[in-house]
Amino acid sequence: MIEAFIDCHPPTATAQHKSTRVFLHKESKKPKLVMFETGKVKDAREALRAHFERFSPEKVLVGPLVFTCVWTFYWSHQDEARRKRGEINNDWVPKITTPDGDNLAKMMKDVLQELGYCSNDSHISKETYERGHGDRPGIHFKLGPYLRQDWYRPPEGPVPPPEVFW
Repeated sequence: MIEAFIDCHPPTATAQHKSTRVFLHKESKKPKLVMFETGKVKDAREALRAHFERFSPEKVLVGPLVFTCVWTFYWSHQDEARRKRGEINNDWVPKITTPDGDNLAKMMKDVLQELGYCSNDSHISKETYERGHGDRPGIHFKLGPYLRQDWYRPPEGPVPPPEVFW
């Protein structure tokens, strides 16, 4: 199991923040759509890479894996005002604005794969992520084996006939 807390201001750019350009092919003159990462996304990816490089495991994790990540952003202006009025008494509250947790997780899983944490991020069978505002901004993550005793168990009983959804 690898676990770490990175004291940082988590990036707000995600893997979904890509731009597109249309180019004409030299010979055919047909338009070609090209997607690329913006500077903000590249910067976010490099920042994650720099933070997580020092925790890279000596051995690549294999098999079904569990990934847990909590992003804590510094208080928003609205939450800071609510805290001063005494409406929020917690050290951490859930974040309900962008960026989406699954988009943050995708970039982070890509970086962890690049750094040799796992051979392929498709090995991550179970993932949990939370986003919130708090006093101590940072990224807390865990990556480890998905143990057999923790696997999902379907409900017991007769199997209903399959439904057609389309």
